[in-house]
Amino acid sequence: MALQATKFKCTFCEREFVRKPWFERHMCTKKQRFLDRNNITVIRAHRLFMHWQRRTGLLRRAKEKTLEAFCKSPFYNAFLKLSEFTSAEYVMSGFKYVDWLVDNKIPEKKWCNAHDLDGFREYIRESEDAQSQAKKTCKNIRVWCADNGIDIPEFFKCITPGQALNMVRENKLSPWVLLGYDPCVEELVSRFQGEILHTLYDHINVPYWLDKIERDQDDILKVRKILDGNMNAT
Repeated sequence: MALQATKFKCTFCEREFVRKPWFERHMCTKKQRFLDRNNITVIRAHRLFMHWQRRTGLLRRAKEKTLEAFCKSPFYNAFLKLSEFTSAEYVMSGFKYVDWLVDNKIPEKKWCNAHDLDGFREYIRESEDAQSQAKKTCKNIRVWCADNGIDIPEFFKCITPGQALNMVRENKLSPWVLLGYDPCVEELVSRFQGEILHTLYDHINVPYWLDKIERDQDDILKVRKILDGNMNAT
């Protein structure tokens, strides 16, 4: 009786191979996901997925999925893309973005849509309290100055309008600071001209913020105190 050839079987997709080199070179989708399980993007995707399950109430009917189980989930690709998108677009809190997507019933195909991300950023600007935004702005200013070898008190003089505009768009530089802190207005905003100025109006509702700052004197005084304490630091 003829001996049956030894077969090598992939434990992920159950495909069988007669030759060991073919088996070792084999790379199915599930195997690739397993090998990528320690990648930071995959880990973030898993965390976003778990948060989404909690927010949508799905965990009331199912157990939390391990990272290995998530790699086999039909939601894997959607949350991997979301993880990559929120990282590339400097979304300050992926969890808050997921909350906003759920609350606004944004369909999965639009999770990584620039227009909807702008809507989320506008929501954060208008809903987060002024002091929190001021403190986050100071933190971002410190990071920018460290990365660029600039003293913190020189930030508003040294950053270019284009760089500042990107920080505004990414919610790293709050309108409370941009339009309500005198040194910023005098040293930075005064240099906004032409296309930069038009783009600023596209990113934020400038008249709305000017009116809000004028009306909310208690908040703007707190913002200015926070900025004075941080911008004069060495």
